[in-house]
Amino acid sequence: MPKGTGLRARYAHQACDVCRVKKIKCDGLKPICGPCIASSRKAECAWLKEPVRKPRSEAHFEALRKRVDALESYSQLLEQRLAGCHCQNNDGENAQNHIQLRPQVDDESDGGQSSDGDITQELCMPTERLKLDERDLLSLGNTTPFRFSQPRAVPSTTSLVTRDHLSSDSGSYTLLLDGVAESQADLACDWTRHLPSDIVFDRREHDRILDHVFKYFTCWCMRVVPALFLRDMHRYLMHSGSTQAKTPHYSPMLHNALLALGSAYSSTPEVSNIDARRTLAAHAKGFIEAEVMRPNVTVVNALAILGSFHSGHGEVMLAYMYWGMSTRIAEALGLNIDASSAVRSGRISSTDLLDRNWMYWSMFAQDVCWSTYVGRSLSLPAPPTPQHLRKSVIFEGYDDIPWTYAHAESGNRGAPQPNALAKTHAAACDLLLVMVKVMDVVNHIGRASRVADKQVTDIDIQLYSWKEALPPFLQLTSRERPTPHKLMVHAAYWWCFILLHRPFFHQTARSVHGSDPEVDHIKLCKRAADNSMELFNTWRELHGLRFSNIPLAQMVFATGTIHLLLAADAASTSRARVAQGVLSAALGAAERCVGYLFEMGRTFNTANLMGGILQHLLRDRVKPLVARKQGDKSTASLAQPSSRDGAEIETRYTQTPGTVAPPIPTRAAPSASVTLDPAYGHGDLGFDVQQMHAPILPDFDAATMLDTTAIADPNTMLFDLDLNFGLGSGMAQGGAVWPWPWAGSNMGGMQPGIDWGADPHSGTPSPQSAIAAAGQSIWEDFQLLM
Repeated sequence: MPKGTGLRARYAHQACDVCRVKKIKCDGLKPICGPCIASSRKAECAWLKEPVRKPRSEAHFEALRKRVDALESYSQLLEQRLAGCHCQNNDGENAQNHIQLRPQVDDESDGGQSSDGDITQELCMPTERLKLDERDLLSLGNTTPFRFSQPRAVPSTTSLVTRDHLSSDSGSYTLLLDGVAESQADLACDWTRHLPSDIVFDRREHDRILDHVFKYFTCWCMRVVPALFLRDMHRYLMHSGSTQAKTPHYSPMLHNALLALGSAYSSTPEVSNIDARRTLAAHAKGFIEAEVMRPNVTVVNALAILGSFHSGHGEVMLAYMYWGMSTRIAEALGLNIDASSAVRSGRISSTDLLDRNWMYWSMFAQDVCWSTYVGRSLSLPAPPTPQHLRKSVIFEGYDDIPWTYAHAESGNRGAPQPNALAKTHAAACDLLLVMVKVMDVVNHIGRASRVADKQVTDIDIQLYSWKEALPPFLQLTSRERPTPHKLMVHAAYWWCFILLHRPFFHQTARSVHGSDPEVDHIKLCKRAADNSMELFNTWRELHGLRFSNIPLAQMVFATGTIHLLLAADAASTSRARVAQGVLSAALGAAERCVGYLFEMGRTFNTANLMGGILQHLLRDRVKPLVARKQGDKSTASLAQPSSRDGAEIETRYTQTPGTVAPPIPTRAAPSASVTLDPAYGHGDLGFDVQQMHAPILPDFDAATMLDTTAIADPNTMLFDLDLNFGLGSGMAQGGAVWPWPWAGSNMGGMQPGIDWGADPHSGTPSPQSAIAAAGQSIWEDFQLLM
């Protein structure tokens, strides 16, 4: 009311419910007062002395704000999808028009500071996990203080040599193999630049070693792309600046590690000698600190190769340590994280992204093989989806490069053929994704009360689907000469069936889904073992088993255990009579598996260990069991090796033109100086009932297999022993000391301090009694599967 007027406003005897809540003057006009008409609250104006709507609380307003934020985010998502949608009639013009009608959002933030530089936002939650450290990305999570640190100073463009600076360098290191003239190679390239000064091989032997390790070892899991390794090797060795070039496929540590691993393939004793190989491995380890300080995918690869070197020599714990170091660097680099945003922001190149994705899938494939080798779970997270970080076949462009393969014994080379390394690796990764599910079932058998048959059959269906989806060039035919990595893929396929169904070998076949076919685990295991034997024979004919790798030895051992189970089942006490045909075939196949492993053991001592264990179970346990079933009349014949089967195999090999295959050792195993890992024991190599369900049978505990010379040197980590698991043969010469203090119940309940065959004069058990006690425990558990 204007001042100066003498009229007083009418006093309302009663205010409406809305004006009373808001504490404003009400004119009292009914049914709708003036203030409610002015504020558009006609529907709320009431005179009930009870408010129609209760006042909003702060929590309610907060919920409304969150709802608005959620709707805005959803709206933006729909707009993004609309922007990517192109109609057939107007090519998305309507979509663009709708997006233009989007109301502008007022920016209430400080215009002088962008969201990227908002330290409060970064303190609460990092915008991304990958940070650029010098020239490579590192994964830094929310809790680490180091994600706020400033990046280390990058050298100036004059001293920093990146791959872009070397784009004009199209040179590559040429391997001087048989038939290659020295004029074709760049002799100015100092290939010994980062090798030990006392190496015992020349340029041709060096190149031959690299060729063998590329084609027979690193081809599985695509651990090295030979063309890229040789290209980066040439760039690294030819660069003379103070700052080395960025070479993601070559480093001095990787170079020495590959030579230490591949020298085992050499036919020259001075080169394949373990002391010479240890010199190369030690030289590779000398680069660890310098290369780990500036990590990239090459460091991950080099540490994994060092793990394979120790694994090949039977030093399981040392091997597992270097493999663990490799996985830690892989996690530090964040190889499992999609770095596409870093490419868009210009921090890394698209080629760097391709290298990261390649190493991620190579590490996954190796991780699956390591999990079966040591009988443990994966060290790295499995891919969330089958197409994670591989929208296309990585490095497919190098598949057309022709490769030739020399036989291990004759040296004859076949005709050149496209290597198809990338496509084969892609198919192998698809298979290993299924194998992860197999390992999950196998590793949880002892914990779960019962594994559902449907779970097993579902994995079977996935394996069958994988096989049917193989492209024609990956199918095996009699008209071609399959490459080692192609044979490995098919051997791994049957290996999956063995690992999946072997734990259920003793179960009787029964229906799964009512009318569905029965699951016959014995039949599936036998079919997988028979097909595996065909693949091993093919490998032996074409390449020679001395040119093999450690995962193939695992497959041979697993196949041998199936034949042991088949032989024991053929002579089972539940049968009315012995199935002579099945028994003879199973014993002959088991003998061949032992021979295959010892033939591989000429290159990798870990195959000798596997062959010794398999031979011990066959000759000392399975054959006596069969002899007791058949009676004393058959004992003499069963105690002798099956020469008939060996003769058949030798005849088959000699009929193959252009190949020379040595006869399989069918009698006592060759007296190989097998180096065992003393740290791999006390629980890791013990044996109980559930360990029979592991992917491979555990090794004998070698924790205290010492000799007198090793005891004199406390720094000696490994000790050479002559292992001969034949009947009636000794296992050590020269007065070796054999204390065998197995821990806990891992070896059938043997406890330290219990006299189980000790020498009364020395207080230590004899070798024969030690193996007998260990073998008895293994056999008792092995019989549980019958």
